[in-house]
Amino acid sequence: MLEEGYQLREWKLKDLMESPDVTNVISGLEGTKYAEALADAIGEYNETGNVAVFERALDVYLVKHAKSLASKKPLGVGPIIGYVSQKETEIKNLKIITRAKREVGFPNSKIMEMLI
Repeated sequence: MLEEGYQLREWKLKDLMESPDVTNVISGLEGTKYAEALADAIGEYNETGNVAVFERALDVYLVKHAKSLASKKPLGVGPIIGYVSQKETEIKNLKIITRAKREVGFPNSKIMEMLI
């Protein structure tokens, strides 16, 4: 069973899984905050065909949401959520850097674009 706070119910996730392609999944999220977060990435996806643009957009959304919780609920769990989110982002960025550095000649400007 889904916990309180989730935007997508189990039936919606099943519908999204049955979507024929990525663009239908994104359009199936219309009306949610996820759709807002993914809207800017659609153009880049259409150009490149790389679904990693959606992953990055969702990572950015998660970071912003965690920061929002940290400031809205300073006496509750908000700061803890914000801290854990920042640590997770830091680790993801370190993974991106180490993977990119493993590739010979990977330009720093491209690495900066990949960071969250």
